[in-house]
Amino acid sequence: MIEIVNGSLMRVEPSGAWNQCGERGAEGESHFGSRKICTFGQVTDTLPRVRFWSDFLTSVRAADCLFSVMAENSPLYRQVGRKTPAKGVRFSFQGPNILWTTLCTKDRREWLAQKTVVSLLHDIWLTEATTWLVGDYLIMPDHVHFFCAPRDLRFSVERWFAFWKDRFTKGHQNNDWLWQRGGFHHRIRSGKEFTEKWNYMMENPIRKGLTHGVEDWPWKGRVHDVRW
Repeated sequence: MIEIVNGSLMRVEPSGAWNQCGERGAEGESHFGSRKICTFGQVTDTLPRVRFWSDFLTSVRAADCLFSVMAENSPLYRQVGRKTPAKGVRFSFQGPNILWTTLCTKDRREWLAQKTVVSLLHDIWLTEATTWLVGDYLIMPDHVHFFCAPRDLRFSVERWFAFWKDRFTKGHQNNDWLWQRGGFHHRIRSGKEFTEKWNYMMENPIRKGLTHGVEDWPWKGRVHDVRW
């Protein structure tokens, strides 16, 4: 199975199988716990030990085809403008794959910034909706910003949005707590851009006149360690 952990593309073999670093895991052994996984950089560093390298590349190409894992500069996917957010993500094999994301409430109704909502979302992102991993987040009255990174390429970010929204809806009894369809996402392309988006997110309540300082806004947090 191909996964992305800490922003790097990885392939994890079933227990007892040879992984791409040329090591064999015991039955029931966690490849994460024993680090029997490897990034592209680690594969490059250990090429003499790699087994089934052609199979690995074939799997990556299959993921590219089936799950819209697109090369960063592919001329086949150039966009000429759009009125709605694009579906899918253009993944890069050159570095971390982290998305900056914004989702709004239906009709921009202001019900998000409260303890019940924040606690429920945090718990869902931590324990159930884990095919994509949420990092730092900040919740405004009518929208939420967060960073996220893919953990399982079998699930598109749009499918993941729909899943955790559904889990959220089933976790409360308020019929007025509705989400706008879909969501906006943008892939971060540099550490500088990551910092700029992070600062924008944290200063959003100040710009809206809701608080005087970043530390004074209570509706923010971190679920997983997703950083550039």
